[in-house]
Amino acid sequence: MDFAVVPTLRFKPLYVLLIISHGRRKIEHFVVTDHPNAPWLIQQITSHSPWQNGICERLIGIVRRELLDHCIPLNQRHLERLLTEYVEYYNNVRTHQALGGETPIVKFTPPPLTLVKDTKLTARPILGGLYHDYEKAA
Repeated sequence: MDFAVVPTLRFKPLYVLLIISHGRRKIEHFVVTDHPNAPWLIQQITSHSPWQNGICERLIGIVRRELLDHCIPLNQRHLERLLTEYVEYYNNVRTHQALGGETPIVKFTPPPLTLVKDTKLTARPILGGLYHDYEKAA
C-alpha cells in the first residue's frame, strides 16, 4: 500500500491510497480523500507488509504515467471515476510482463483460430479512448 498526491485542475491536493496484491499485481483497493487523518487511515488498512512497498510505489508511477499524465481530475468525484475505470482496465485488460503476459485477474480464453484476412477485431475504448480492449468479432 502507498499514498499518492494528485492535484486537481484548480490545484487542490487529493490523496489516493492504493493497496495492491503482491502475487498477481491486482489492485485490491483504492480510496480518495481530501483530508487523510489517522482514524481514516486505520479504517482503510486491512493488512500491510513493508517489503511490498516497492511494488506499490511502482504502481503509483504506472498510474501517474498511464492515467494522470493524460487526465487532470476536476475534483474528487472525477478522480474516483477515473481510478475506477483505470483499475478495471489494469486488473482485467492490461497485461503484465511479470505475469507472463497475463492480466492480474486471469480470464483469458484463446480466441478461435482464423486467417489474418478473415480476422475482424472490435475495439472497446477505455478512459475515453486513451486505451482500448480488442476482441475478435464473431
